Amino acid sequence: MVSQVSDELASSLPTARRIRPTFGYYRQPNGWITVSPITQMEKMKYIQEGWVSLDSYGQFDMSPYVANHPLEMLFMFGCAK
Repeated sequence: MVSQVSDELASSLPTARRIRPTFGYYRQPNGWITVSPITQMEKMKYIQEGWVSLDSYGQFDMSPYVANHPLEMLFMFGCAK
């Protein structure tokens, strides 16, 4: 069953509740690039350990496709140069 929402009702729905992606890329001190959580607590922990957050390469949620292709987004945003 498909439901349609009027434009008036759609404009009154809250837009502040956005789901934030929870994974991103880091460069480890040994030079390896890794996919890891980017929540505030995890990011702070990684930075204290010397990891560099690669924010310019995007943030994403983990899905079966991403788990099998972890560096694809990194290459899509120009890292292969």
